[in-house]
Amino acid sequence: MKKILLSSVALLGLTSVAMAADLPNRSVAPVMPVVENTLSGFFITPQISTLGIGVEAGYRWDMFALRAGVNYYSLSRDFTAGGIRYQGDGTLLSVGLMADIFPFSNGFFLSGGLRLNGNNVEVQANPMGPVTIGNDVYTPAQIGQLNGKVDFNEVAPYLGLGWRGPVFGSKNVILSVEAGAMFQGDANTSLTCTGPACSMIGADLDAERRDIENKLDDLDIFPVVSIGLGVRF
Repeated sequence: MKKILLSSVALLGLTSVAMAADLPNRSVAPVMPVVENTLSGFFITPQISTLGIGVEAGYRWDMFALRAGVNYYSLSRDFTAGGIRYQGDGTLLSVGLMADIFPFSNGFFLSGGLRLNGNNVEVQANPMGPVTIGNDVYTPAQIGQLNGKVDFNEVAPYLGLGWRGPVFGSKNVILSVEAGAMFQGDANTSLTCTGPACSMIGADLDAERRDIENKLDDLDIFPVVSIGLGVRF
């Protein structure tokens, strides 16, 4: 009995020594720290843009994001078309839905979407002397006041690129910078006048209307540049 007990103790001791000697040759799997994704989540961003003052809200899933936004601004500017001086009162108003792709898993993104487009310009002219409209010359008494409106396609595709990510060492404060273009199509213009001759000069008014459209034809591709500072939840 003693021999069996001594043999068992000796065998246990040899096994322990062998296991201890083998430990340096064994690889130990490293414990990876859990890193919080500071880019995904809900976000809301007030912004200043060439589309006007606005706000966007959305959600990012790793390499993809979906966001919606609204922009508004009003401005006035005088311009000359067909030799007539007009006062233009412009309204920038659009609502957009965009999808973003983050190809490098950081803040850089490519964006595409659609905007409901309410951009328009109301124009008005009060000639103080004889004016040429189309191929004829008219007096202020004949023409009265010229009134018109310019608008664009109601739905406009959008393409852009930008960067959106945390700043100031905080995971909850985000900066968004973006540049792109809204394809709102050619200007659609209507033009009328209030004088007694207006009912008889449709062809000349149509020529003046085309002059106004030509003055605004560069706006078919509307440049978009925006910057905003927001929060992530």
